[in-house]
Amino acid sequence: MRRFVYVSEAVEPFDAARLTELLADSRRRNAQAGITCMLLYRNKRFMQVLEGPEDAVQETVDRIVRDPRHGNFCVLADQPVDDRLFADWSMGFALPRGEAAARQPGFSHFLTDMFDPRPLLDDPTYALDLLTAFKSQEPAEAFAA
Repeated sequence: MRRFVYVSEAVEPFDAARLTELLADSRRRNAQAGITCMLLYRNKRFMQVLEGPEDAVQETVDRIVRDPRHGNFCVLADQPVDDRLFADWSMGFALPRGEAAARQPGFSHFLTDMFDPRPLLDDPTYALDLLTAFKSQEPAEAFAA
């Protein structure tokens, strides 16, 4: 089993309709491939953890890297694991906003306008801690399926 964490930047902002379409497509593909994950989206930026079989995770990563909607792809962590952190989520999603986001453990400049992923490379657990923090949000702000 493999865990892969990355950040990327959307070429154009995603509105609610585009996010809904992305989530529906990703949930379908992830379920078929045996991948579980969590995705954060804020200010044109994505942070995602993917977990699952080595080949399936690699195929998903390759597809994301080729996706013309993404740019500035940066790998934060890539490691073999024994257990999933998001075992019940074919595609967890959080849209962090305002004060509710600021109260989350692991709140970072990822949620602000001036995001630079380089500091996250110094601590590979930081991004995973942030993703895990949003996993436990109220259903109105985080959607699991």
